[in-house]
Amino acid sequence: MITRSLFTSTIAYTIGNGLPMLASLVLLPFYTEAFDPAEFGMLSLLISLTLFFYHFVNAAMDNYISVHYHFEKDNPQRLKELIGTVLCVQLLAGAIVLLAMIPAGQWVMDLFMGPGSSVYYWSGFMCVVTSVTTSVLRVYQNVQIQEKKPKGFFLTSLASSGLMVLLCLLFLNADPGNIDGPLAGRMLAGLLLAAYVIIRRLPIKTNVAVIKGWFSFSWPLVIMGASTWVIAYITPYILSHYVLASEVGLYSLVLSLMLGLDFFQNGLAASMYPVIFGERVKRGDITSDEKGYHHMFSMINLLVIGISLLVLPVLVYALVRQEEYHTALVWLPLFAVSYAWRGPFSVGYSVALYNKNTRLLMENGLIAMAIQIALI
Repeated sequence: MITRSLFTSTIAYTIGNGLPMLASLVLLPFYTEAFDPAEFGMLSLLISLTLFFYHFVNAAMDNYISVHYHFEKDNPQRLKELIGTVLCVQLLAGAIVLLAMIPAGQWVMDLFMGPGSSVYYWSGFMCVVTSVTTSVLRVYQNVQIQEKKPKGFFLTSLASSGLMVLLCLLFLNADPGNIDGPLAGRMLAGLLLAAYVIIRRLPIKTNVAVIKGWFSFSWPLVIMGASTWVIAYITPYILSHYVLASEVGLYSLVLSLMLGLDFFQNGLAASMYPVIFGERVKRGDITSDEKGYHHMFSMINLLVIGISLLVLPVLVYALVRQEEYHTALVWLPLFAVSYAWRGPFSVGYSVALYNKNTRLLMENGLIAMAIQIALI
């Protein structure tokens, strides 16, 4: 049954997940004024690269804790050890990726950005550090979701987005026209929030036994996450080798605008999964209420896609003064259509995740990635 508490928490999680989109809209006029389309495209590629590193740093721990929280929630000691161990794994994975990028960082930058287009120090390094802090914050907010603390989730998102906007603008004004400024602002905001998360969880208790089976659960999801990133973000990287840099910037603008739908869908799913997983732990099977949640997801998702197609062009014309950027809006409907499939996907994803059938998710992700690259 779709209760009032579910409705209010859905609003809190959806708005909380939408705050990064609002932050991007706030920064958009400053970025388009400071950078031409080619420079804006380079900045967007670097920010997208942060999300690529994130999948390896996160090691699917956000998904792991979403499922296993419900098996440990009746044992406060083991639950605290689970959360503490997951946070420590995040930091360890981040350290490993940072060390690996010392010799491989420039090679990775050349692979994605094109030879000589960007250097690992400091642009790439800031992307990796930001991926680590994003992962820590994501795990913390997933815990807030499982604990059914929508207010805390919203306030954390508000602090994160507000701090990012403030610091990005400060660095942008300190060194106008340098794309490293916004990257430094994002990194510093992430470091401050990650420090806050760790302090809030002190003293951190760990017990490796509570994450037994983590690797077999998570490694397919890491590959799936990387393949999902390829599906969503590889196109501008490929285009950068064949078209003008300014056209990549225009494509990246639309991609940035549509990220709001990603945040919205994640927020909607975040409000449903704790209820769905909790009921399955109790009853051991899919319920009629669960089907109602998925129908609600599809209905609201399609409604928001339609509203986005009406609102986003108005916002771009109002916020972006350089007319060259306006030409990118013709691609907006094509991007929007691709988000309609998330309703059916959410059904299969929740079933496979609860049943710990992560290899199925990985296989589907790899197939979709292969089709995407072949079509490009």
